[in-house]
Amino acid sequence: MTLLQPKTSNQFPEGGYGFVDSRTGFKVNGWEGTPQMHAVKIRDHRRANPKHYPPGEPQWFDTASIIQEIYGQKVKTHPHLFRGYADTVQTVSSPAPLTTVGPEVKCKHCGSSKFKPIYCLSCGGNRVKGWKCESCNTDL
Repeated sequence: MTLLQPKTSNQFPEGGYGFVDSRTGFKVNGWEGTPQMHAVKIRDHRRANPKHYPPGEPQWFDTASIIQEIYGQKVKTHPHLFRGYADTVQTVSSPAPLTTVGPEVKCKHCGSSKFKPIYCLSCGGNRVKGWKCESCNTDL
């Protein structure tokens, strides 16, 4: 098993290091502490729920293992934050070809009605957040 390690220790990623326990549904808000602090909360929660985490299974109470569980959930949505993964966010699909935005919409600078979409980078490039004029590169 390869240990997950963040590329930088002083970075707080988008959404922090949130966690949802698969057995109990216990949630840890990603912005309310470091992975180490979350691991202590999760460990204490697990000790308080012996029905789901029997005391005879010590692997569930090891804070280093719990930190790896936290990283394991984060790497699914933000792999670029961890060593061994590409530094850039990979988009799911490539941007759509140039599109015409309704014939009644005209660029206020050049009068063109041909626009290309501007994609939201924080959601993986799947949502159009605006339009840019194909002729003069002005945002609509």
